[in-house]
Amino acid sequence: MNLQPVSALFAELCAITGADNALRRRLWVCLDKYEITPRAAHLSFSASCRQFLDAKRVDGLSARTLKNYADVLRLFGGYTRQKAPARVTTADMRGFLSYLQAERGLQPNSAATYLNSLRSFFSWLVREEQIPRNPCDKIRSAKPDRLRTRQPLCADSVERARQACTSLREQLLLELLLSTGCRLSELAHLPPQAVNLQARSLTVIGKGNKTRFVYFSTRAKLLIVEYLQRHPHATRLLPGPRQIEKTTRAIGCRAGLERRLVPHQLRHTFATHALEAGMNITIIQQLLGHTSLDTTQIYAHVSQAAVQRAYTQIIA
Repeated sequence: MNLQPVSALFAELCAITGADNALRRRLWVCLDKYEITPRAAHLSFSASCRQFLDAKRVDGLSARTLKNYADVLRLFGGYTRQKAPARVTTADMRGFLSYLQAERGLQPNSAATYLNSLRSFFSWLVREEQIPRNPCDKIRSAKPDRLRTRQPLCADSVERARQACTSLREQLLLELLLSTGCRLSELAHLPPQAVNLQARSLTVIGKGNKTRFVYFSTRAKLLIVEYLQRHPHATRLLPGPRQIEKTTRAIGCRAGLERRLVPHQLRHTFATHALEAGMNITIIQQLLGHTSLDTTQIYAHVSQAAVQRAYTQIIA
């Protein structure tokens, strides 16, 4: 809002009463004792959420993004017991972030994604003049530890992860993440109809609702065939995002990996191994679904051994 509610009401009262300077001072002292919000601010949490999601739907956000927003808002509403948005405080936000980490086991990086969704929600409410201020403004977003998640698995760690799988579905999940380089959201709830066994390809929907083809390894193909033989009526090959994260974390723990295993790390592993094997980086860019080559270069980490090998082949 351009004016805080107290200031706006003060200006209206002065205009109506034609107050002189002395009365103005008395009015201001009186109003300053109260917390005043515009009538729109008294909308319930659920009503504000519906309006926000409707607005984002009209803006063209994908169904997946809308669902992510709805999931975060539902969890936050449960934590605050549906407190009206105008009454949500910075302390509520900090308490919620602490709850996510202490009670639900989220890492700071994951909790930050929840904060970003809520920051967007409350910013929209401010622009719509439903609340006077954003309770997220005083909370600093945690900087994601991108260096750790960008470190690819070495060949030995990949094999240890494979050996640590305890079910066919775990094997299938790991191989698809390793051999396609897909994002977590692109493989979650993957239906069998997206698979072309003959071409060893998948049809996935990436960022911006863009459809692209990715390819998987022979090892992954054999696992898909076996899985469909065991489950001929399966409606999806892989579980949802949270279950995928939980499964990869469990595989990493069983494999004794030094760092927590996350799906994004396997995407980096795919890009790095493809680059080290000689694949053109523009092809890797297309497979990863990047619009900018700069992003692909961040993902692709070239080991010193690969640099030395390339130098020896060409120069020495």
